[in-house]
Amino acid sequence: MAFLKYQDRNWLLTQYSTKMRSIENIAEECLVHPITIKNWLKISNIQIRYTKPNRKNSGRRIRYKKKRVQLNILIDEDDLQKIDEIAEKFTDNNRTLLITQTLKRLIATYEQQT
Repeated sequence: MAFLKYQDRNWLLTQYSTKMRSIENIAEECLVHPITIKNWLKISNIQIRYTKPNRKNSGRRIRYKKKRVQLNILIDEDDLQKIDEIAEKFTDNNRTLLITQTLKRLIATYEQQT
């Protein structure tokens, strides 16, 4: 069985405590999940840095509302032509795709608005 570098206590201690790298950063380098690094920190008796959780005084989690963003996309005639060509290629091959139908609906609504 191969010995992986995150299983080496000295290497892990150097990376996490001395160089102050995050668990996520170390996990990315080692190509493992962050939980794996966290578990090896516990196994190696290396104290884990905890961040303050997002909680109110009552102990409940603070929920952040996601902002919805509406994008207005301007499509010119060249773009419409390219979309139509792509849609035709899919239908020429006898493939029924939801994307083709959606693109054609978008083209139709665009043409009605102009």
